[in-house]
Amino acid sequence: MKRNCPVCNETKREFLIKQKFARISGGPDLSYTLVICKSCGVCFADDIPSQKVYDGYYKKFSKYEDTQGSGRHSSLMDAAHKRIGKIMASYTPPSASVIDIGCATGNVLRHLRDQGFKTLFGIDPSPECQRVARERYGINSKAVSLDDFKPSETYAAAIMSHVLEHIIDVAKSMTKIHRLLAPKGFLYIEVPAAHKFTEKPDGLFEHFSIEHINYFSPKTLEVLMNRHGFKKRMLKTVLNRSGFYPQFPVIISVWQKEQVLVARRPDRSLAADLRTYIAYCKRAMRPIEKKIDAIIRSKQRIILWGAGSHTLKLFETTRLSKVRIGAIVDDTLSLQGKYIKGFRINSPGVISPDLNLPILISSMHFQEQIAHRIQHQLGLANRIIRLYPKK
Repeated sequence: MKRNCPVCNETKREFLIKQKFARISGGPDLSYTLVICKSCGVCFADDIPSQKVYDGYYKKFSKYEDTQGSGRHSSLMDAAHKRIGKIMASYTPPSASVIDIGCATGNVLRHLRDQGFKTLFGIDPSPECQRVARERYGINSKAVSLDDFKPSETYAAAIMSHVLEHIIDVAKSMTKIHRLLAPKGFLYIEVPAAHKFTEKPDGLFEHFSIEHINYFSPKTLEVLMNRHGFKKRMLKTVLNRSGFYPQFPVIISVWQKEQVLVARRPDRSLAADLRTYIAYCKRAMRPIEKKIDAIIRSKQRIILWGAGSHTLKLFETTRLSKVRIGAIVDDTLSLQGKYIKGFRINSPGVISPDLNLPILISSMHFQEQIAHRIQHQLGLANRIIRLYPKK
């Protein structure tokens, strides 16, 4: 489907790059075209499926209840959730009612509860996330998308952490959120910082996620919020160099519900920032392509570890499909049993001692965690092939 600009609803856009992803069996084609709005300067994905398709994808292929097979949040993710809790507690008293939109397993609400908040509620499209939130943290939530959610009350505060970048009809969602907040209510929003992607570059356009369809800078985020009746209380970019998840720059912000506000000026620099990032990624792709070509020339069968967006991107942008793949493995339960390019996705349990094939790790952010899991948790002696330099 074609989209108008999610921030200002204008139709004039400028092409940036086409992002292609292989499909998982039973899943939709989530490839898209990235464009820049010529009016307000925001970056967004065009030529995409409907919101219902995305909601179905999150419901069926959710990975947010799983944490690299540990069943618990990583310390980095937990630190990020704790940060959100502290920020919200500085704007709202513990007596305030709070809703977390896209709450995943409810860990942010758990941190608020630890600070004395009692009226807490979350929504998330994944039924499995709802189950984990209830069983692990005792958090009350509902398995429903924001589109389908019918609130019976208003809330003093709302949280949208890494949600806004996933929504197609942003205007409709912001109108709904404005209505479900009480007068002068507070809204926390956290999104990837598109203007700072070059601060944490990578070799496979990782910041252009398979699920992300809106890319904000502080200016474009403020334009959006002002248009929908929210006044800035806090807005800053955090590089997240260490100690937090995700380990790339994010915009963290707090907004207060108002009635009428004047829209801010558009962002004329985000397009240049993203073109710099694209140029870097194109250069950094070359050594990855060379490593994959070397595996093809060796005619060696390998085990491919990782079936997420990184792998789906590799299949479409490199010669990975020419590699002799003996098995694909992934810890994410919702992916196991599905297929990519005819290859079945398995649990790591299929790697028995007699399956002594080299393991190619298809991940940038979790490369070393996966290597540690292979060697120390599973005790496997298989040779490990890394696509990225060892940190």
